[in-house]
Amino acid sequence: MSEDNLLVIENISKSFGVVQALKNISFSINKGEIHAILGENGAGKSTLVKIIKGEVTHDSGKLIFEGNEIRITDPLYAISLGITMVHQELTVFENLSAAENIYPNNIFRTKGGLLNKSAMIKKARENLSLFGLELDPAEKITYLTLAQKQIIEILRSIALKRKLIIFDEPTSGLNEVEVKHLMVILKRLKKEGITILYISHRIPEIIEISDRVTVLKDGNYVGTFANDDNLTEQKIINLMVGREVDLLYSKKEASTSMSNEEFLKIDGISKKNSVKDINLKLYKNEILGIFGLEGSGAENLSRILFGLETFDTGYLKIGDKQFYRLSPEVL
Repeated sequence: MSEDNLLVIENISKSFGVVQALKNISFSINKGEIHAILGENGAGKSTLVKIIKGEVTHDSGKLIFEGNEIRITDPLYAISLGITMVHQELTVFENLSAAENIYPNNIFRTKGGLLNKSAMIKKARENLSLFGLELDPAEKITYLTLAQKQIIEILRSIALKRKLIIFDEPTSGLNEVEVKHLMVILKRLKKEGITILYISHRIPEIIEISDRVTVLKDGNYVGTFANDDNLTEQKIINLMVGREVDLLYSKKEASTSMSNEEFLKIDGISKKNSVKDINLKLYKNEILGIFGLEGSGAENLSRILFGLETFDTGYLKIGDKQFYRLSPEVL
């Protein structure tokens, strides 16, 4: 074991009934590094992280934290050690303000021991500005977007300045600008000596932010690799699936049963603060995918198509019928 190691994972195994989720996993996480864990669904990433966080106990093996063997029996013990986690599923407090969510332990106190709310709000505003969020930190977060709530949860872990912060798919609800802000914050945390364990399925993010990458497959340890010029997206994909893969997503041949007959046409659909000048066509026997991050308008468009929202300009054509307004009854 090196003095550089913050956490050593040694021969960790875990089974759930007849399913062995982890099989003798061993690798180390160094102090002050951004260490990524990659693997397909079912690789064992979530189980391993839950063991480190104290949500699940391992069957065999050792965890060595700061040179001492530990057995993390619950999340509170993990927090006492300096280990915290930003979950993919939000754990924010809807009835509290943004400032109270960032600082739930009320560390801001006057000399008399009372809560120094103004100091807490001021500091929270500074942290929110790191993500370019201009919102009142004294207001409750009930009506914030998913992305804004996720940023607040991230800021809570950052504000507590733990020794090890685990990020589980932290960018899943963020747009491109917010992702860039997060990358800046993570690099700043690294400079401050905080260790990051980063879980994501977005390989370009992993390559941009990590120092080392550990790959798991079917509960087995594949290897830990330095993030250098030799670690390409293609190599990572091959390691994850266990074989050479020419393309992450192979091109799908158009179905011979797809018709040239137009089923749905959207022409210039716009709605203020929702969608702008949307044009697309859907043909019979075709599967058309619509994708976008939160705030892109994809959800708003789906509500318009189901008649749950009206639109300001443009029209929809379904078959030979043209609509300037839709309702569920019409559909």
